[in-house]
Amino acid sequence: MFEFARAEDEIAMGQIRGLAASLLVVGALALVIFRALRVAAVAILPDAVPLAMTFGFMGLAQIPLDAATVVVGCLALGISVDDTIHLLAGFTEHKLHREDPRLALEDAMGRVLPPTLLTTLAIAIGFGVLGLSGFALTRNFGLLTAATVGVALLTNLMLLPALLLGRLRERV
Repeated sequence: MFEFARAEDEIAMGQIRGLAASLLVVGALALVIFRALRVAAVAILPDAVPLAMTFGFMGLAQIPLDAATVVVGCLALGISVDDTIHLLAGFTEHKLHREDPRLALEDAMGRVLPPTLLTTLAIAIGFGVLGLSGFALTRNFGLLTAATVGVALLTNLMLLPALLLGRLRERV
């Protein structure tokens, strides 16, 4: 039992280190793609907030960080990064053709919002169904993933636009 617990702890810590490394890679890729340090910083924040909230909630609710729940961060990060990149790409594309960043953001949101909402809803429902399981490991995994994906959507729809308009008005 001791070895099993030690191995599970090592897996959990490896995943957390992996998430941190993934966020750095996302920031580096955003820097290469958008050629602006501020955009790279803005790209990381809406992806990091849902992870911090989920793991913080898990600590408060005393949900163990086990082999299933530690994967939540990886799944949510992938989905959140996808949404972030789509919105950033749409914003920078429209920003080239418009003087007003608000109009560029409205155009980008109009194009990105429908598919983003639908995919997030589908993913959240799919993982939410796992919450009906009688097995705690599966139930926690499903509910945490569904909730984290939902929070990631909110940060990409609320935090990212605020950061783009507030911090990058003339930089993007």
